[in-house]
Amino acid sequence: MYLVAFAAAWIAGLIIGLEANVYLPALFLLSITAVLLACLLRIRGASTWPAILIAVALVGFVRVEASGGNDHLGPSDSIKPIAVYGVIVSDPEISGTGVEFDISVEAVDRGNGLEESKGRVKVFSRPPRELVLSRDEPYFRYGDRLELTGRLEEPPVLGDFDYRAYLANQGIHSTMPFPQVRLLEDGGGTPARGF
Repeated sequence: MYLVAFAAAWIAGLIIGLEANVYLPALFLLSITAVLLACLLRIRGASTWPAILIAVALVGFVRVEASGGNDHLGPSDSIKPIAVYGVIVSDPEISGTGVEFDISVEAVDRGNGLEESKGRVKVFSRPPRELVLSRDEPYFRYGDRLELTGRLEEPPVLGDFDYRAYLANQGIHSTMPFPQVRLLEDGGGTPARGF
């Protein structure tokens, strides 16, 4: 019975950590409340189980927060393209008919306004004409802030090679093949990368 209660509290903490946007001071107050509840129950000679279960749920929540939570931008279910705003965080490489790079997402617009977002996306893109005319290959640079408009797709499994798992190990859960690209800011990344 105790194990079931522990497991339920742990799972509740994990779910709260994944789904809820909990304000940190509220979490701190809940922790203090659990300690005070345990002390009060102990003084009265009652079972401290409610306080222990709250503490287990808090540990589950903290575990999710420490792992980064649900911190990725998944594939788009909509047929309509979305706009992704972010910064190039890998060295752009020429690959086939385009350039391949990773972008750290800052915001997305799914057609109902700009909303903050996080995650990384693997992008395969053709450079816009203005970059081709003004820069050398591969045209994109580490730290460029871009607006990309296209569809987010799930990475494929390529025969025996699980490209999806390979990218997931790097924290990438979506690809964006050949989006429309607009340069918003030149080289907004780490200056040391430019050397």
